[in-house]
Formats: sequence, C-alpha cells, structure tokens
Amino acid sequence: MSFLKRIFNTKKVKDATSVVKNITNDAKDLVEDLAEKADKNLDISGKFDDVKNIASDLVDDAKEQIDKIDDKLEISDKLKDAKEKVSDIAEAAGDKLEAVLDDKIDFDTFAKTEIKVGEIIDAEDVKKSDKLLKLTVSFGDDDKRQIISGIKKSYSVKDIKGKKAVFVTNLEPRKIMGLESNGMILGVSNGDTFSILSPEKSEIKAGTKAS
Repeated sequence: MSFLKRIFNTKKVKDATSVVKNITNDAKDLVEDLAEKADKNLDISGKFDDVKNIASDLVDDAKEQIDKIDDKLEISDKLKDAKEKVSDIAEAAGDKLEAVLDDKIDFDTFAKTEIKVGEIIDAEDVKKSDKLLKLTVSFGDDDKRQIISGIKKSYSVKDIKGKKAVFVTNLEPRKIMGLESNGMILGVSNGDTFSILSPEKSEIKAGTKAS
C-alpha cells in the first residue's frame, strides 16, 4: 500500500474526508433542488437571498474543511480538485438561478415555441363570462382550432371575425370554463388598451410560421 493510501486509510483522515464529502453532497443536493424548482418556474425570488446564503455557507464550510486537511497532510493536488468542484457546482447553480429570476431563457428554450399566423373565421361569446371569446381559428391545410381568449373587453365578436392574428400553437390543450383551448393569441397592452398582434401585409397567409 502506498504512503498516500495509508494516509487516506487512517481513521482521522477518513472522518475528515467524510465530513467534506457530506458537506459537498449537501451543497450539490441543494443546488439540484433549486435548479429543479427554477426550471418549473416556481416563485422563489422572495427567498433567493436566504437560499443563496445557505448555499454559500455550505460551500464555505466544505472549503474550510478541505483547507484544514490540506494544512495537516500537505496533499494539495488531491484536495484542490475537490475544492474547485465545490466552487464549480455553486457557480453553475448561481448562474442558472439568476437567469431564471431575471426572467431570461436560453435560445433553445425559445426555439421550442411555435408561433403562427391564424385567421379567425368564427367567434362567439362564452356564456357567463364578460372576458372570454370562443374563437375558431384556421391555420391553413385543414388545421382549424378552438381557442378561448380573454379579449372580449377589447374586441366584439363582430370586430374579431375575419382578422388575422399571431398565435402560440404548440401549447398543451387546456380547459377554460369547461371549453378546450388549443392555442393562445398574442397581443400587447398599455393600461386599459389592448391590441392583438396582426401581420401588416394581407399577403401573409394563415399557417405562416414566425421567423
């Protein structure tokens, strides 16, 4: 058995390295848990400072334990890697959480969103609602969908029929007041004023993808 292995097999070092391992595992588990919550878009912004402090304390404890072992046994090369790994975990988690809390997404996430021009070929008031319209929207090639939209205060049934608008078309279907909706109309608002997003040129056909 090599001298280094004999050192690592002593009870004192085993206990110390076990402490470091447990601390770094705690930090890693915390990081992964936070990343998962961030990916699910949970509202953790109010707790972010507390979470950041806890993670920082765990990482600092791990580094301190590593430095103590290093000072006593002079095995810098081995423990330097462990300390750097702890720092990398913390830095990666911080970057990911800050991006989510700043409402930023990466390009690959954005690219998953399918946006198309649709033509509203029919519209009806949704019973017992002062906000919702039931739209029948054509996206060309026999692709007609029912989309429930809260635009009634800005557009009447008469106003919206025949208009082309921009829709998100790859959302999971969902029920709104018992009616299935298969997409979402896009618009902009300023105070009480709301406007759907609509192609400027009439030559843009229903089904055209945004690019």
